[in-house]
Amino acid sequence: MVEQSYSFGGHLVGIRTTSEPFGAWLDETLAEYRAETEAPTHYSIVVEDPATERRGEKRFHILYRGTITVARTLDLTTVGRLLLSELELSMLDDRDDLIFVEAIPVAANGVSVLVPSILVSYVASLGRRVGRAGLSLPAHAYVAVDPARGAIVPPPPVLVDVEAALGRLAELVPAGAPDGRLVIDRSWPVDVVCSIGEGEPGRVTPVSRAIALHRLTSRVVNLQTMKGDAIRGLARLVGAAECRQVSTARAEDIVDAVVAETRAVDGNGHHVG
Repeated sequence: MVEQSYSFGGHLVGIRTTSEPFGAWLDETLAEYRAETEAPTHYSIVVEDPATERRGEKRFHILYRGTITVARTLDLTTVGRLLLSELELSMLDDRDDLIFVEAIPVAANGVSVLVPSILVSYVASLGRRVGRAGLSLPAHAYVAVDPARGAIVPPPPVLVDVEAALGRLAELVPAGAPDGRLVIDRSWPVDVVCSIGEGEPGRVTPVSRAIALHRLTSRVVNLQTMKGDAIRGLARLVGAAECRQVSTARAEDIVDAVVAETRAVDGNGHHVG
């Protein structure tokens, strides 16, 4: 087990991994953030060695935040990208160039649905069950929104050059098969904004744009810095999308409900049912 402590914006974060090569990548990538003070473990990464797999067996790499499964995947690049994205969150409070929101897009049937990040963490433990249901999950922990356009844009560099870091990871450790996670590398459409609300467990129901905006604004990381610009920017995003809510239920039921809802939305983001 490899363990190391880092400091991001004054926040001490402990990271441990079962893989020495992955630990070496972390130390190399995050060298300027190394901390001498020992931090409690916030993230754990289990890296499986393909050489130890039996024929026909597939072992998953797993990223944990505390006891929560953030990702369970065969693609180590996804683990690296998600970990860096998670770590960036503590460095965004004072930025005033973009709106940073703890919400991320999932996709099914050609429809993009913006959901709270916590919802993705909840269903991620299902592993390949999510893909078999037809739902694509993101490779990010948050989104960046252009306040002038109300559009999701690629996240800017925060800690490190992410693509260069992931290229280096692939040199040190075999990445495995791509898992189809959504990488926001362009302006990203949002057909539906889906929040967590009350109602029958596992059902997706309509909600007003005012409620959708209120709930989305509550997840803005740099709201104290952006203030009204954040609200106006998110209002543009919400105003161009269908607004829905899903009540808490089993992870499987939430996945099925969101996928079913995408079948009722046309290519222009309009409900057809």
